[in-house]
Amino acid sequence: MESGFRAAESGFRAAESGFRAAESGFRSAFTTVEKTHCCGAYTGGFLPTLPYLRVHVDETVDFHSALLPVTCGEVKGTLYKEKLQQQGVSEACIQHENGEWFTPREFEIRGGYGKSKNWKLSVRCGGRPLLWLMKLENSDSCEVCRDGGELFCCDTCLRSFHEHCHIAPVEKERTPWSCIFCRIEGFSESQQCQQESVILERPMLPEEQLKCEFILLKIYCYPDSSFFADIPYYYYNKKDSQVLKEPMWLNKIKRKLSKRSYHQVQGFVQDMRLIFQNHRASFKYENFGQMGLRLEAEFEKHFKEVFAIQEADENSTQV
Repeated sequence: MESGFRAAESGFRAAESGFRAAESGFRSAFTTVEKTHCCGAYTGGFLPTLPYLRVHVDETVDFHSALLPVTCGEVKGTLYKEKLQQQGVSEACIQHENGEWFTPREFEIRGGYGKSKNWKLSVRCGGRPLLWLMKLENSDSCEVCRDGGELFCCDTCLRSFHEHCHIAPVEKERTPWSCIFCRIEGFSESQQCQQESVILERPMLPEEQLKCEFILLKIYCYPDSSFFADIPYYYYNKKDSQVLKEPMWLNKIKRKLSKRSYHQVQGFVQDMRLIFQNHRASFKYENFGQMGLRLEAEFEKHFKEVFAIQEADENSTQV
């Protein structure tokens, strides 16, 4: 009787060993991808390696080089990292062997993997997917404040942000997540130039909201913006406060944008210009005065570029 139980137990253990061997073989056909703060487009688990079969990693490739050899299927090309970083995935940054230029998605289609719609895995460099390269290359400092710490990487470019430095705050649970630099590109190509007066009267629809958020974020990117981020101390000077208009500062505008308090583009532009009007009225010293003038010039430049504003006539006035 006892020998029978032992024989059965031996059989079960043999079966268990077989199952584990099968599981090991099954897992070897998959690649584990872990979610991180940077490039967090994956939730972890197992992704089938087909059609992304593991291939030999070319250790001779310098992954920090400005130009990198890339492949997709049988198609070969050269990735220009600076183009990818500065212009995003909507611009052609991969040059085919025959001289043609492709976006990463177009290169994926050319390589025969169009159905996958995941160029970060199907386009490879030195045997590694571009996803790995992007994790390696993502900036280790915030695009806005230039500090390090807990950063969140855009899934469609190489920029990184603190959660609340980005406008609007980083959507941590959204995968893939594209930063405002990448999202704004879709509007810049198709819009027609218009007079400023027409732009100012536009209702604050989602496109206008995005553009205003982008302009404000660009202003935060300048070192001089830190002085204007919170209520300037000269508002507490009784003499100055009597000649100033409504107090206004960048963080206040940021909060108003987040609460959708602006009903027209004009409201946002008026508040931005009010910051610089108040500054000119308060600071007579050259250094502080020039700081405000520099930031004001940057705002006007970005406002005209983002909204494609026609050059104003000499007799026109600003709001």
